[in-house]
Amino acid sequence: MCDTQDILHQSKIGYVSICEECSHFHIEIGSFMIILKQKSFNRLLKDFQNKRESKQYFKTFSGTKLLIRLTDNSFISLTKYEFEETLELFELSSHLAKVKLLIKK
Repeated sequence: MCDTQDILHQSKIGYVSICEECSHFHIEIGSFMIILKQKSFNRLLKDFQNKRESKQYFKTFSGTKLLIRLTDNSFISLTKYEFEETLELFELSSHLAKVKLLIKK
């Protein structure tokens, strides 16, 4: 874990922060946490956007949650509302990361 995290955006669903030293994105959604490089974060955001547009997710056996594939062997289970909240968190964080980069220049 990085010691110099700066929170880009936070909501009820979780937060996205960026490390000042290594520029890795730290994402926490509920009890799930992942650390990604910027390129991987951008791919994850694009993937979530594509899933929303094409409704490319699986329903869990209970039928109340969606199973969203993150990688070949990792998934996150969210309600439709949580999925939209997570996507909004990612989109706002992406915009704020770009602003942060521009300010540094």
